[in-house]
Amino acid sequence: MNGVGIAPRDLTLFPRYTGGLLVQDANCDKRLDPAADPVVGGLIGVAPQGATGQAATSPVGADGKPVQSGSVLRHALFPAAAGGGKPNPGLLPIEFRAGDKPGLYRPTVELVGGTVTSSRLKPDSRSAGETLNPAGVISRPAAPINP
Repeated sequence: MNGVGIAPRDLTLFPRYTGGLLVQDANCDKRLDPAADPVVGGLIGVAPQGATGQAATSPVGADGKPVQSGSVLRHALFPAAAGGGKPNPGLLPIEFRAGDKPGLYRPTVELVGGTVTSSRLKPDSRSAGETLNPAGVISRPAAPINP
């Protein structure tokens, strides 16, 4: 599914989606507006007790608009037959910021109708080479690409 991004949560209309709403940009204006575009799912956030500041958002592109699914390019070193340099259909980029407490953070992505993906993030036990900036974003060294 292309053209999807993460909009702020609306606990009145979607109390289940505590981490944000998955909205499909149906009118192609690069804005994620749940009032004008269909809500196709949401994020369910689990964090350590008392944690604040955690968030899952769509990254912002050079144009200042959210990067939507299907617009992230595959690396140009991938073979052309594997889509090198072309958009990666359906790939939803998510930027996650951990909260102010150490412990387990588990954002779960759920589509309306039942498809669920869950990740376990524990920023206080990073892998070798990973760093955590003051905003709580984990950075990993780039992995080499072998075409």
